Amino acid sequence: AHYLYIPASIFDFLWKPWTLFSHFFTHKNLLHLFYNMWMIYWFGLIIKDFLGSARLTAVYILGGLVGGLCYLLLMNTLPYYKELSPKLGMLGASACM
Repeated sequence: AHYLYIPASIFDFLWKPWTLFSHFFTHKNLLHLFYNMWMIYWFGLIIKDFLGSARLTAVYILGGLVGGLCYLLLMNTLPYYKELSPKLGMLGASACM
């Protein structure tokens, strides 16, 4: 699933821009999927009570997009992570919550 996660390198990301969306619909394993769905269920109930169910979807998608963009920004600007960026990537819905 290397073509679905956001690569940490901005140059790799430019070759795979769809990963900004695909990363929050994929998971590393079943435990990762279960944990994320469990958190979405509980926090989703709270968000739905305050904002409504239509806005819950918007919050999920915007959270994933902002999380992915922040990941790219930090991985390509912080010196410690710049060295590691060719080896790293982000996968999962954790950024959406």
